[in-house]
Amino acid sequence: MKDPRTQPLYVTKPIAPNRDVLFDIQNRIIDRGLYSNFAPSEQELTQTLARRFGCDNVLLFNNGTIALLALLLALPQKSGTILTSPFTFPATVHCIRLAGYKVKFVDIDRSTLNIDVTKLAENYDSDVVGVLAVHVYGNPCDTSAIKEFCEKYDLFELYDAAHCFDVFEGGSSVYKRGVASMASLHATKLMHTGEGGALFFQDGALLQEVKSVMNFGIRGEDRIDGLGLNGKLNEFNAAVGLSVLPFVSVEISRRKEIAHLYDQQLRQIPGVSFPSFDQAVERNYQYYPVLFDPSEGLDRDRIWAQLRARNIFARKYFYPLVSDCQPYRAEQTDVFSVAANASRTVLCLPMHSGVTAEDVEEIVEVVIKSRGA
Repeated sequence: MKDPRTQPLYVTKPIAPNRDVLFDIQNRIIDRGLYSNFAPSEQELTQTLARRFGCDNVLLFNNGTIALLALLLALPQKSGTILTSPFTFPATVHCIRLAGYKVKFVDIDRSTLNIDVTKLAENYDSDVVGVLAVHVYGNPCDTSAIKEFCEKYDLFELYDAAHCFDVFEGGSSVYKRGVASMASLHATKLMHTGEGGALFFQDGALLQEVKSVMNFGIRGEDRIDGLGLNGKLNEFNAAVGLSVLPFVSVEISRRKEIAHLYDQQLRQIPGVSFPSFDQAVERNYQYYPVLFDPSEGLDRDRIWAQLRARNIFARKYFYPLVSDCQPYRAEQTDVFSVAANASRTVLCLPMHSGVTAEDVEEIVEVVIKSRGA
C-alpha cells in the first residue's frame, strides 16, 4: 500500500461557486443596498427551487435546523408526542424538544434504515400528534404507508429531507410529500448556500404561519400575533446558492460514477452490505453508506481508524443513536435493536467529485486488509 496522502480526503467537499457569477450577484446586492428581509436574490433562489421541484410553496432559511424548528413552532397542535427515528442527526430530535413536544422513537427498517412503518401503530397512543420521518441518506421513506397511518389517526405528516436535494421518486420530488419537508442547504450538502435551509409545503396556509414565526412573529407593518425568531436567509448566502446550483447536476453525474467504482469492488467482499434503494428512486449520491459485518471480520471502528491514519476521513453517520445521547437516554425504555446495529456498523465513505479511481482503490484496500486484523 502506498504511503499516506499529504492532503486529506474528506467525506464530502462542497461544490465551489462560479466566482464570476458569484461576484456579479454580490455586486448587484451591494448596488441595491438590500441585504436581507426577503430581498431580490433570496426571492430569485426561492422561485428557482420552486420551479425545479414543482412546488409552489417554498421558504428559505438561514439553516435547516431553524427551518425545522420554525415549522414545528407553527403547527396548530402545541403539545403532544411526535414519532421519529433514533437513527438521524441530533438536530432532527432537538427541534422536536425545543418546540415543546415529547419524543417517541421508533426503530428502523433493516433494509432501508428509514423509520419502520410496520412499528408506527404499536407506538401510537392518544398523546401522539404527528410523525417526523427522516429520508436517511436521501433514501425516501415509505411515504404511502406513513400518509395512511397519519390520515387514520389525524396526525401531521412531516419529513426531514435534509439529504434529498434532487431526489425524485416516480418522477416527483420527495419534497412534495406530507404537510411539509425540510431541506438542508448547509455546505456539507450536495446543494448549498454556505449555510442555509428550506421548507417545501403542500399547504399555503401553513407557509404563512411559518413565515410569521421565522420573522419574529410579524404579520404586518404594525401587527405581531405570536412568538417568533429570525430564520431569514441573507442575500449573500442566497448568492452562493444561485452560483452553486448550475453545477449540481454535473456533480450528481460524477458521484454516480464514483459510486459505481465503489460498488464494483466492495460488493465482492464478504461482510459488506448497503442500504436498499427502491428502483423507482432517482438518487443524488450525496452519501455512500456501507455496513460492515463484524462476524465476517470487518470492524467499522477499525476501518474508520485505519482510513484516518491514511488521512482519509470517513464518517460514522449516524453514531451514536440520538436515543443514547444524554438529553434522551434517561427516558428510553425500548431497545432499538436494528437502529443500534446500524449505528455500530455503518460508515459513510468519501463521496464527491474530487474522489478519484485511485482513491477508491486505496479505500477498498484498507477494507480488505482490515479483515480479521
